[in-house]
Amino acid sequence: MFSRQISKTILRTSHYNFSSLVVAEQFQGKLGDNTRSVVKAASEFGEDIHILVHGKDPESQASEAKKISGVSKVLLAKHDDLENATASDLAAVAQKVLKDGGYKRLITPSTNFGKDFIPRIAGKIDVQPITDVIKVESENVFHRPVYAGNAISIVESSDDIKLITVRPTNFDPVEEGTDEAATEDVDVSDCLGKVDAKWIENIVQK
Repeated sequence: MFSRQISKTILRTSHYNFSSLVVAEQFQGKLGDNTRSVVKAASEFGEDIHILVHGKDPESQASEAKKISGVSKVLLAKHDDLENATASDLAAVAQKVLKDGGYKRLITPSTNFGKDFIPRIAGKIDVQPITDVIKVESENVFHRPVYAGNAISIVESSDDIKLITVRPTNFDPVEEGTDEAATEDVDVSDCLGKVDAKWIENIVQK
């Protein structure tokens, strides 16, 4: 069974740089293991890939991210408030980088990390998120599972900016490249500390 859904938006932006922005997941300062798979999904668009890493001290993440094949630039969002970033803070940072860089799409994993901050950006820029993508058919057409994975929905979006979460397990991770990507610091101090929410503690059960 297949279904087709078309979403529209009034948002229009004219200064695209024809690149994909991958917002990398991190936990306790370590780059997410799924980052290489998200980069693979981003490579399906055939354009430059930039990775945004964040944290109090994201240099170690950047040193790993810049070695990933296909990545042309790594952006470092460094701030004390990002050591244990809330979804609100991360959304503000990602939205700023998305806007300032003029990116056509933002791609992040379909984990609690991605599902938490993507809707916050979507609400602010009036864009329908495309979630749980398992296949990129074209610039505007995506496949995603529905009905507990028993059917695949083919989603077509006419939004000028795409906010996408992908299932990492459906994309083979890319290898380490032979060249290192450029790195660039981004100033995010003006978009943090404006929301009345804060991190309390991490609780991990095994």
